[in-house]
Amino acid sequence: MSQQAVPTLYEWVGGIDRIEALFMTFYQRVPDDPILAPVFAEMSPQHFRTVAQFVGEVLGGPKLYSGDGTHSHSTMIAKHLSRHLTNRQRMRWIELLLETADQLNLPDDPEFRSALVGYLEWGSRLAIINSASDVNPIEKSTPMPHWGWGEPKGPYIETNQGVAAIDSFDIGSVVSSSISSTVEIVRSTNLTIRFDSSRCIHSRSCVLGAPDVFKANTPGEWIYPDAISPEKLIAVAQNCPSGAIRYERHDGGPDEAAPEVNTIHIRENGPYAIHGELAAALKTEGYRVTLCRCGQSRNKPWCDGSHVSANFVASGEPKSGSIDPLDVRDGELAVTPLHNGPLRITGSVEICSGTGRPVARTKEAYLCRCGNSKNKPFCDGSHSKSGFTAEGD
Repeated sequence: MSQQAVPTLYEWVGGIDRIEALFMTFYQRVPDDPILAPVFAEMSPQHFRTVAQFVGEVLGGPKLYSGDGTHSHSTMIAKHLSRHLTNRQRMRWIELLLETADQLNLPDDPEFRSALVGYLEWGSRLAIINSASDVNPIEKSTPMPHWGWGEPKGPYIETNQGVAAIDSFDIGSVVSSSISSTVEIVRSTNLTIRFDSSRCIHSRSCVLGAPDVFKANTPGEWIYPDAISPEKLIAVAQNCPSGAIRYERHDGGPDEAAPEVNTIHIRENGPYAIHGELAAALKTEGYRVTLCRCGQSRNKPWCDGSHVSANFVASGEPKSGSIDPLDVRDGELAVTPLHNGPLRITGSVEICSGTGRPVARTKEAYLCRCGNSKNKPFCDGSHSKSGFTAEGD
């Protein structure tokens, strides 16, 4: 019995004519949609054909989009930069597109629809991520993505060695190396709120300080920045110790600035909460971070809450040492994780207990991050004896 070749999704849907019909009809409906109309207000009449050719190529069709040598995956991403798309717009885009597919009687077998929905989810979520930046994360030479019937590791790209699958982490590095997929972005009238779940230590300052904005444990959308005034929301965001919540103003007001005094607060049985003009050594954005000091985080140097499951015990109220006033209290603060060792702090900083009492005022310190020092928060070399391992300089 002879085996037939498996058709591509492009072939299964009926080729470019059917895909063009899908997007032409879809964009004809967009002007009457209150959620999507503002997104495509300046759309050219031929926009539907450009999108159809791109999607057709991704689904396994001929190179109608990239074949002219002037278009690539990078040029499509460029269309989304600085658009600040919302999750609500993304979800409505998918919903209306699938409604249009039903209207045109596109194939509705479970296999095709599951593959189509998978691609729409993947592509639209990346559009959200890229719309928050003004920097294109990929080169023009980056291959077009390919999407099939449900590969276990996602879309396939061509490499010098042939065809390779991109797993969920590689997708991030190829399509958006500068923005983490853990970041939720919600744009309101006056502010754009960015919530990075990988940074969150669940201090609950947001849900307690602005319960009408941050509705925890709510399925789907849970951040509603227009629920309170921008000033109140900014105050709540700046109270987030980990920097998981950051904001960008587009009402003409000032964005967050570096503090007048760099501080490191020692949280009881928990991480270091650092607030300062952080130098590039930490490779982060913003002025607030929480770093692991229990040695158990799976996301070092960041705290991931492992101190709770590890039953880490360390006082947040160590004895005070030298607290002589510093001549300069602000400025660049370099926090450098050392290889298999402590955190090296250089720059003016006030190390405080959890309640705010000064523990030390210094321009250089080495803070324990293995969890074993007998002189916490300072390193005493215990990392060498305990076999502590962690990436660093």
